[in-house]
Amino acid sequence: MKIVFVILHYKSLNVTKKSVETILKNLEYQNYYILIVDNGSLDGSGRELHQIFKKYSVVKVLESKKNLGFARGNNIGFRYAKTMLKADFIILMNNDVFIKQKDFCQVILTMYAQKKFAVAGPDIISLKNGRHQNPVKREYYSKKDVLFRTIRFGLLWFLSFLQVDQIMQTFYVKIKRNRTKRTKKLMRDYQLHGSCLIFSSQFINNYQGLCSRTFMYGEENILRFMADRDSFSMKYLPKAKVCHIEEGTTNAVFKNKAQKRRFYYINNLKSCIVLLQLMRE
Repeated sequence: MKIVFVILHYKSLNVTKKSVETILKNLEYQNYYILIVDNGSLDGSGRELHQIFKKYSVVKVLESKKNLGFARGNNIGFRYAKTMLKADFIILMNNDVFIKQKDFCQVILTMYAQKKFAVAGPDIISLKNGRHQNPVKREYYSKKDVLFRTIRFGLLWFLSFLQVDQIMQTFYVKIKRNRTKRTKKLMRDYQLHGSCLIFSSQFINNYQGLCSRTFMYGEENILRFMADRDSFSMKYLPKAKVCHIEEGTTNAVFKNKAQKRRFYYINNLKSCIVLLQLMRE
């Protein structure tokens, strides 16, 4: 089985370099490729990555002339892996995700033989606080849920200019945590964390990648909606493990915390609108 890793890169050279090196160093598997997608970096880091890894036949750097965002940037690699490399499995992973598990690929193949998933997610361990990020409690069940979140992100974006958005966000997080403890639906009604997604041929043969209407954030919600709409299976694979720095690229790009929060709010708002449109369609 041919496994292709797609790593989306934007400016943070050292983080991407380390991510690729962990795969090359640790994987005990023969038939794999690594596609680095330079998402319109203007600092020349895409060309640097090409020079650094040109001696490896399994590594290829694809370049986009402009920043297409998360979904469309990843889709460049997804489509190349599908059409040019004829991948059996495509793994979309953030450039701040590291694989240290030597039998990572073998675990995926073993679990696929048992569960026949279309999309899967590994155990993602945060290097910030040690938290296990997968699976994620499902956020949206109806148009009403999405509409509420759209309004909330719009309000947070507005309040960020008044420097009071964090007060509202803290209050909301406390309510959400209590609600999660009460429902206890996590393991039977979940979605997958977007920092590392594993697609089998069941998905690859029928799709061209992620929903291309968003710029950044909300891809997991849309993928979960697509799974329900199109009846394909999503599985959590606890035996496959990766490490995640968290926000490696956004931290490198946004030095101003208020600007980073506004970017998060406005793009989540736009992604909610896309999800609403999909639900109506």
